[in-house]
Amino acid sequence: MSALTVKPLAPSLAGDFLRFFDHQGGPAFADNPDWAKCYCHYYEVPLAIDWNSLTAEQNRTAMLSRIEVGEMEGFLAYDSAEVVGWMNAQPRHKLPHCFERLGVAPTPLPCASYEAAVIVCFVIAPARRRGGVARALLHGGLDSLASRGLKLVDAFPFKAGSSELAADHYHGPLSLFLAEGFSVLRENDKLTVVRKALESQWRPEQRAHRAGGYCGVLSSPLDAAKTPCRLPTGIRRCCRNAWRCCMV
Repeated sequence: MSALTVKPLAPSLAGDFLRFFDHQGGPAFADNPDWAKCYCHYYEVPLAIDWNSLTAEQNRTAMLSRIEVGEMEGFLAYDSAEVVGWMNAQPRHKLPHCFERLGVAPTPLPCASYEAAVIVCFVIAPARRRGGVARALLHGGLDSLASRGLKLVDAFPFKAGSSELAADHYHGPLSLFLAEGFSVLRENDKLTVVRKALESQWRPEQRAHRAGGYCGVLSSPLDAAKTPCRLPTGIRRCCRNAWRCCMV
């Protein structure tokens, strides 16, 4: 087994994402066929829509569309070329329905919603569970989010007790988050809400670039290609080669 690599989801990785989740042969829900239709679409769907009414093909199509236009975020864990895990971690404004789906009140924010992230799902290939994949995803995802200037991350581990069912732990176990420096915000009878403040990895000139109105306005690679950039070359990469950071 080689070292794991964690990659942010991008349009170029849509095929890898789908191969991992495809319910006919994909490893994601190989031991839980009842959930195989999900494609991690659940927390994207308003509560007013009956989740059970959606088919696997509808969820697949919806997720592919979101990935192709850069509106779906998260992280894939690779062992060589094979996807072995997934973490759904996104800026909070991209998951406007997650709190109603979770059944908890939105957590208070000391910042704008696009500066905060939420983690709502881990899916690990059955053969790779308890092997550090979730930890690698969390660590890599936190580093990536911090590098983009996000200020905090919330997560929602279930109170699963002694259950060893993967379905009872798909938010990630509380111990995983506590080990990565999360603190408990509140809890109810079903889950615990935890938060970690992120240390910004932005250089002063990058923060000035964001404050100047470029980041947060671009919404796609096409916009980035059309938008004039008068910044020095090193900072211009924010708009040209890493346009997704403009969408935090």
